[in-house]
Amino acid sequence: MIIEQLSSRLLKDTLLRAIDLKLEDEFIYMLKEEISKREKEEKLMNKL
Repeated sequence: MIIEQLSSRLLKDTLLRAIDLKLEDEFIYMLKEEISKREKEEKLMNKL
């Protein structure tokens, strides 16, 4: 019973960590996209 509880808790913690990392990766990707977009807009404005 204790092993099952520990195993379940470990699985839960692992899944939560994986979700957390995935969200972090998505946030970083979105941030990079936004930075690229703003840099392109800035270059266009400088050309005008």
